[in-house]
Amino acid sequence: MTAQNVFNIKNGMQIPLEIHIEPEAVIITLQENESVAVYDAFTMEPATVSVEKESKSHLVLSVWPGDGNVSVRKNGVDVFEN
Repeated sequence: MTAQNVFNIKNGMQIPLEIHIEPEAVIITLQENESVAVYDAFTMEPATVSVEKESKSHLVLSVWPGDGNVSVRKNGVDVFEN
């Protein structure tokens, strides 16, 4: 049976937040107060979200799918379609 998670990621910082959608390596950047919606359809393993600090002013958030499909939408548009 397939389960689905839906959650929003919003950048509340004054610095850009880089989001990597893996394993396709799609990279999007969120400016302050911008957000994306993540749709995660899975059977047993949900998506994993990890945060890494690459420098004092550069954070990277990565979204890795579990055993299903992940869709990420910014302003209602799937980022894989751009």
